[in-house]
Amino acid sequence: MRATGGALDLTTSAGEIQHTGGLLVNAAGSIIRIQNLTLDTSNPTNLVITADYVINDHFAARIALFNVQPPAGLALPFQVQSGVLQVNGLVLTLAPATASTINALLGGQYVQAGTNIGTANAYVVFSPSN
Repeated sequence: MRATGGALDLTTSAGEIQHTGGLLVNAAGSIIRIQNLTLDTSNPTNLVITADYVINDHFAARIALFNVQPPAGLALPFQVQSGVLQVNGLVLTLAPATASTINALLGGQYVQAGTNIGTANAYVVFSPSN
């Protein structure tokens, strides 16, 4: 997914990075669109990716999709190379709110909060300063 906006403090890592695109899930006949993802780093002890949930063409809520664990050894301040910040190896686990939403729609325990989803790489191009 492409980063389209946001703000990030390179010294503290606090901020948000907004993305386009999303996921489409067909859950027992219910169509769930998970879209407008935002990497929220405003709380350094609880990094999350949030998303808008649209269920059967009706906005439901913006909730946490993934919890994010930064890679070991990631140090601040972030270093931008040629206007680009690249952070590889962000570990994603399924957030409790998403697990609850999917399980409620499916009527049972099908997914579990904390399930390892995989890793993500962040590649953010910064606009030049004015």
